[in-house]
Amino acid sequence: MAEISPNESFPLYKMMIDGKEHWLPLRRAGVAYDSGWVPVQIGGLVLESPGLAREITDEERRQIADIADEYSANK
Repeated sequence: MAEISPNESFPLYKMMIDGKEHWLPLRRAGVAYDSGWVPVQIGGLVLESPGLAREITDEERRQIADIADEYSANK
């Protein structure tokens, strides 16, 4: 698992950015998903707290995609 900064707030969403694992809060996950510079995939897990992970929901996937769309439209 990638190292998680102690300054990050939970939940954190697993994102695969250019083949590397990252754990990001929802807004940052959406912005990363829109990057367009490198391959980005939404991972299948959400870290609720240290040591407590669950599968991502379809609604959360939609939220990340919506944030990416909004971010892209406002560039």
